[in-house]
Amino acid sequence: MSNEFRLAMCDDEEIYIDHICQYLAAYESESENRLIVERYSSARTLLEKLESGEKQYDILFLDVDMPDMQGMDAALEIRKTDKDTPICFITSYENYAYRAFQVDAIGYLVKPVRYVDFKHMVNKCVVQIQYTRDKETAEERYLCIRTAHGERVVPTQNIMYIEKKRNKCVFHLVDGEVTSYDTLSKVYEELNHRQFYFAHQGYIVNFAHIREVAQDRIYLAGDLEIPVSRRYQKELRELHMDKVKRLFAERRAE
Repeated sequence: MSNEFRLAMCDDEEIYIDHICQYLAAYESESENRLIVERYSSARTLLEKLESGEKQYDILFLDVDMPDMQGMDAALEIRKTDKDTPICFITSYENYAYRAFQVDAIGYLVKPVRYVDFKHMVNKCVVQIQYTRDKETAEERYLCIRTAHGERVVPTQNIMYIEKKRNKCVFHLVDGEVTSYDTLSKVYEELNHRQFYFAHQGYIVNFAHIREVAQDRIYLAGDLEIPVSRRYQKELRELHMDKVKRLFAERRAE
């Protein structure tokens, strides 16, 4: 399965950007990865886009020597708020290893860049990105529940719904219950909001376990039901109907 990566290429000399973009096209054709490349001739412009949140990238290629702002200086600013995005320097000099280490760069390439070196560098970036993505996905698959007897880690897929009871929360699992002293709003902050939804001010439901959304009830697997308020009923009903239609279309396609 292919993976998509957004890449920023920053160099004040267009000829080098064109050169690297040719390498990127070759790499994309050889691999199962799709690379979306955006070009910058100014490190300061790139930095402004990143700091404003207007742009986000998976990989950054920075020329070291640029007139308005050095690539190394831009990297130092980027690392103040972003510790993970792979940064690779492109330079005409070979003495940047120590400074690259200072900003936790994944490495540097010396001009004129050879394709074999470039390909090796991109592969290193991809491995690092995939590790981070897999880690984030794994963290979403489990939830640490704080109980009176310590912490308990449960797979989020096993949570059917969460119910507020006075100053506690009760996690209703497929194989039992767990009581936590966290508030419902606190618990919601730690959940994947593409999977868990408020159904009522006192209930959070795992969308994967919904079987039907009625006027004032949500029916779950195992003949369970929870209340749904007018505030959330319409959205949940529409989401559920979209899911049913997609499943029906997939089965017809088979």
